[in-house]
Amino acid sequence: LVPEEYHEQVARAFAAHLRESGEFTYTTTLEPKDRKLDPLADFLKNTRAGHCEWFAGALTMLLRAAGVPCQLV
Repeated sequence: LVPEEYHEQVARAFAAHLRESGEFTYTTTLEPKDRKLDPLADFLKNTRAGHCEWFAGALTMLLRAAGVPCQLV
């Protein structure tokens, strides 16, 4: 888990990766690749394409996994 003093840095790094890495694309056409996976896990592992709710949900999931308290509103 990430110490509290690094929470903001981690949040900014995850957000930048989703936004700027070139690995993820914005689309409103959603087609899951692995229906056995949680939809957010499928977004992060397989499809890497979605609309704003997928990006926000993925960021929330990544931050929680790192121990950064957050919620999707």
